[in-house]
Amino acid sequence: MNLSAAEELSEFAIKIPKVELHLHLEGAISLETLLRFIRRAGTEPGIQTVDDLRERLDYADFAHFIERWKWTNRFLGEESDFEEIAY
Repeated sequence: MNLSAAEELSEFAIKIPKVELHLHLEGAISLETLLRFIRRAGTEPGIQTVDDLRERLDYADFAHFIERWKWTNRFLGEESDFEEIAY
C-alpha cells in the first residue's frame, strides 16, 4: 500500500516517543521584573543590574538550577506578583 507523504508523516509522528514539556510560571519571569522584585525586597545589595542578575542565575547543573530557582522564588510573595508575571 502506498502512503502519501502526509500520511507517512502522520504515521511517523504518532509512532515517535513523546515528552511532556512545560514551563513553570516562576521560570517565565522577565529579568527586568525579577530585578524590580529583588530591589523591593532590599535583601540582595549585590544585584543592581540585569547583568548582575543574569550572572547570578547562571547554573552549572540541575542541582545548581534548583538552588537558583529556590532563590528566585524568595522574591515572590504577593498575589499581585503572580498577576504581574502572568500578564
